[in-house]
Amino acid sequence: MDANTVHDGSFADRVCSMARATHLRGRFLPYICHGNSPEGAQRRLSGLGQRLTRARDNCFETLPAFVAIALAAELLGQINLLQPLAPWVLASRIAQSVTHVISTAFLAIVIRASFLSVQLAIYVYWTALLVTAGRG
Repeated sequence: MDANTVHDGSFADRVCSMARATHLRGRFLPYICHGNSPEGAQRRLSGLGQRLTRARDNCFETLPAFVAIALAAELLGQINLLQPLAPWVLASRIAQSVTHVISTAFLAIVIRASFLSVQLAIYVYWTALLVTAGRG
């Protein structure tokens, strides 16, 4: 079955079409539309290929939280509250991905977790700022 094939319009076909149009394509499309698990597809890759794929997939782990915070800030007219720390979120996200690609050793995992913690701490801080701004 070709990933770009148009089918009969069933629910599964619509889900596959939507998945192709989003970031879900890389992680879930093979599983949803072709019966292969993402892990099975990654086992066919080299070590570097697996790390690159996982690093790319991990970029989406905090995206929903970031989008929710940014949307709330925009709706509250407080987007300027996010600007001072936004470069730090981006830098820690990039550093986390680079660390993931470089190594999967225990020390690298701890370093990656530290970069993720920086992002999450900033999200908590931003949320507190927005809650405070929303009350005032």
